[in-house]
Amino acid sequence: MSHRSCLAEKEERKERSMGKTEEGKVYVGVDLHKLQMTVCVEQEGTGEILLKGEYKTDAEGYDRLSGELHRIEEETGDAIAIAVEATGNARYFKNRMERE
Repeated sequence: MSHRSCLAEKEERKERSMGKTEEGKVYVGVDLHKLQMTVCVEQEGTGEILLKGEYKTDAEGYDRLSGELHRIEEETGDAIAIAVEATGNARYFKNRMERE
């Protein structure tokens, strides 16, 4: 997911949520590839980008991402909603994140 994609998604969500007062979520977008995943984390309501980066799709990369998401969850006190691109390794990603 490029920075441009992240910003485009942010604008689309902003347009859809205009007039709504819902807050309390952190959105995580994941572009999953064989050797790495690109992640963009955005705070609902403010639209602030809390994290943007690439992680390897190995145990260390998953642990790093999980640690970052736990840190963000603790700091914001908000629920985390993860959206992941449907690819061959999406099921592994889902199962791994649910265990964390």
